[in-house]
Amino acid sequence: MIFLKREFKFGFSLAEMVATLTIGSMVLVAVLSLYNRTNRSIIKVSKRLDEFEKPREVLQLIAEDLDKSAAGISRMAAPDTTLTIVNKSMDGYHSARLKILKSIRGDNSKEQNFETIIWQADFSIDANGLVLYRSHTGLNVEDKLLDKRRKDWEENYSFIPVCQGVTFFSVEAIIAERKESNWKAKKLPRSVVVTISFTPASRMPDGSVAVAEEAKISRVVSLDRTREIPFQFIEKTEDDKQ
Repeated sequence: MIFLKREFKFGFSLAEMVATLTIGSMVLVAVLSLYNRTNRSIIKVSKRLDEFEKPREVLQLIAEDLDKSAAGISRMAAPDTTLTIVNKSMDGYHSARLKILKSIRGDNSKEQNFETIIWQADFSIDANGLVLYRSHTGLNVEDKLLDKRRKDWEENYSFIPVCQGVTFFSVEAIIAERKESNWKAKKLPRSVVVTISFTPASRMPDGSVAVAEEAKISRVVSLDRTREIPFQFIEKTEDDKQ
């Protein structure tokens, strides 16, 4: 009696392969979709953080320059420091120029420029907005604030581009609780308000650029270091002495 041995070959059928590929594609699409949503959320959060971090960093640099101008001197007696503030419009953008001039008197009692620091924002077509610059000149050539950030091609230029993409830049002096957009005097104001924004602006029909108030970040830098504090002497009574 002859027995025939039947061989069985194990594998996947065409229907199983199609079903597997379909399910795999669905899982892959779901994973990629989740990844794209997560990536977009990360980019949006990072961009949001940059919108707050960059203005604060710039305001800190300006505050350090203003802080040095008021160090050890009073608001009523600052013969060696002249502060100039000018606000203007550049191609519809609100811009400002802050100049801190420190002078010293030589042997012939003639004033000399010891140090001049300028912060100003100028319109740039390439940047499609304002570019914020800083200049440092004078006898005190060492610039501890931004020298490390200079590039090789910037060594021969006094103005250093600090950042671009600025949509609003304003500097105001506070005098008796009143804001002054233009100021030039050796008597320093009580404080200075610096406002900046990097939020994309909207072009208005009249050609001006509008930035929402909530998108502007401000910092108040106090320059009045010797403000008189009112006080009065209180005579001790017999009970207090006991």
